[in-house]
Amino acid sequence: MGSFMSFSGTWNEFFQAFIKGELYYGSYMEHASEWWKHRSDTNVLFIWYEELLKNRAESIKKIAEFLGYKLSEEIIEILFQKTSLDEMKKDENAKIAQRLRLPTSSFFRAGTNNSWKELFTEEQVKQMDALLLSYTCNFNMDFN
Repeated sequence: MGSFMSFSGTWNEFFQAFIKGELYYGSYMEHASEWWKHRSDTNVLFIWYEELLKNRAESIKKIAEFLGYKLSEEIIEILFQKTSLDEMKKDENAKIAQRLRLPTSSFFRAGTNNSWKELFTEEQVKQMDALLLSYTCNFNMDFN
């Protein structure tokens, strides 16, 4: 798997550390559930990956409006093009992967919904389901 923010090991080792909240940033679920409590705050915006995939242009508008910008259709089209997976994979200016000490090609994966199904083992799916269920009450939402 390579090095990810000071983690070096296999996918399974990374997954187990994630499940236990033992990565350098702690528990992702704790982090997300704390922010979920603020979902109605005027300065917090949640965007679902599924929303982005379904209608990226509308998501761009939503983010811009949240930040106080009204974008022209021309600017939305430019942003739409610049935020395509292919563009982000080749954009050296983004530097996201570099900051995470990863090759760009490994930071931007498939760019599709449910690609985790190709990566997770049956046991990992069970572990993730159990983790998500343990936090469902914190999120007060259906993860299906």
